[in-house]
Amino acid sequence: MAEKMGLVHIRVGITNKDSGTFTYYTGLVDTGTTRPILPSKIAEELGIEKGPTTDVMTGNGLVTMYDGVANFEIEGMQTYSQIWISDHMDKVIIGLIALESVGLAVDSKKGTLKKKEFLFYNIASK
Repeated sequence: MAEKMGLVHIRVGITNKDSGTFTYYTGLVDTGTTRPILPSKIAEELGIEKGPTTDVMTGNGLVTMYDGVANFEIEGMQTYSQIWISDHMDKVIIGLIALESVGLAVDSKKGTLKKKEFLFYNIASK
């Protein structure tokens, strides 16, 4: 019998990299998402500017989102990330790049985050 996987929600600090405006939110971890996604309302609260639009493939098909940047605090560790800003979503989504940049992965059995090794592939010739 297949084991049922649950949703993983975390407390995440989000900072406007330009103004320093900072607030904590609850974020849904989604390892199938590349970048973090902020609802437009939260981006506006933090003063994060909407950049050019990008078409992003979602479970509901192609959706247009705005590019942006933000700083994140996840489990006490800081990371800077390109983000998508969505007029259609109402929750913060934490994508794979933000998790991996602070050395974290999802422990699907416990429904929590766990430490993960950082990877480095040296492809330069000797």
